[in-house]
Amino acid sequence: MSSDAIDLLPRRVSRETALREFPKAVTFAQPNGETGKGICVIDQPALTRDCLVAALRSNTGNNAIEAFSSVEDMMQRTAGLAKPSVILLCVRNTADRDERLDSALQTIAKRLQTIPVVLISDVDDTALIARALQLGARGYIPASVPLSVATLAIEVVEAGGTYLPTEIYLAHKHCPQDIPEASEINPKSLTPRQWSVLQALRRGKANKVIAIELSMRESTVKVHVRNIMKKLNARNRTEVSFKTNAMFAQSEPATTS
Repeated sequence: MSSDAIDLLPRRVSRETALREFPKAVTFAQPNGETGKGICVIDQPALTRDCLVAALRSNTGNNAIEAFSSVEDMMQRTAGLAKPSVILLCVRNTADRDERLDSALQTIAKRLQTIPVVLISDVDDTALIARALQLGARGYIPASVPLSVATLAIEVVEAGGTYLPTEIYLAHKHCPQDIPEASEINPKSLTPRQWSVLQALRRGKANKVIAIELSMRESTVKVHVRNIMKKLNARNRTEVSFKTNAMFAQSEPATTS
């Protein structure tokens, strides 16, 4: 089998062949032997991620663009291969959106420190985007932009830049004015249990995992999370993490690359 990534677009193959060979052929080697030019697309729904991959391949002429259902799927299937030039992380507006995003970005930061991540989403949540940028994301592409704009945004990030739509950039630029200073957030207003939940929440852990680690019911964890959000005047988990950065700046160990 060739080391080049299988391109299912210009030729017809059986479903059995595709399912058997395609997952094994993930590679970021270009026909000329160069590596590191690939793009990883991470999205849960198979149809939308495959459509995005097909569109990007057609628009860029780069066949080293692969689809994955999750960060874990990407890590497993690309183990030992050349690192991609950029990761496109699609964000869905699900109930556990904030948890999934934090977990995904933290995992990528730990295991692929130098690879830029770009969010693709139809959720224009400034706090969510600000949190993602803080965790290392290098751009945000709204699902409403045309493919040509998305392609240019990816090129900007691949070249070492950061891409944000104008309206998001302006909102993000003024976002710190709405965030309480460290002195305005009193750690003593949180109970010891809430403090433990907050620490786990900031690490991107799901409610079920927090419940197991702290030996409490998942419903109790949800109550603590709601109370924490209320005390911090936060709209979601992402904003909780963003608002408590100063509080944890001295206590959390710095990450090393």
